[in-house]
Amino acid sequence: APSKNAVRDQFESVGVPVGAIFPWPTESVPTGYLECDGSSQLIASYPQLYNVIGTSYGRIAATHFYLPDYRGWFMRGWDHGASVDDDAASRTASDTASATMTAGDHVGTEQGDTYEQHTHSVILTGPGNNLTSGSDTNRVSPGTFTSANGTDVSGETRPKNIYVMYIIKY
Repeated sequence: APSKNAVRDQFESVGVPVGAIFPWPTESVPTGYLECDGSSQLIASYPQLYNVIGTSYGRIAATHFYLPDYRGWFMRGWDHGASVDDDAASRTASDTASATMTAGDHVGTEQGDTYEQHTHSVILTGPGNNLTSGSDTNRVSPGTFTSANGTDVSGETRPKNIYVMYIIKY
């Protein structure tokens, strides 16, 4: 098996375009990359990266620009007019005051988490020991009759996940 350094050297030698973003499996940023952590960078230090992302994620004066901040976010493919994302038009631009990205169906826009509430209506009917809920019939002891209508449930829907560090080529 190749050593970690050999794998890293191979990754660094591939013709990767400036601005390419990758999930990275360690907490050490490889040479030629920066962490997508929203930090401010000097334009003079990373002119090629600045030429790719510009001030989309914001800037400080005319000398610095911000990197994208992907910490804690799930990435999602750009809808690009496909109408798969019903909420594409309501996506927001970076909250950095100086960011030049446009809200809506554009790369780099954000969509916050949504906590959906829903209601389960259960109507139980039956004379005595046969209670019916929809198409299911349940046997209960004589004299037991329970009805529950309108139970609100809320919670976050989150798939199983694993941390990676997002890095960007400069």
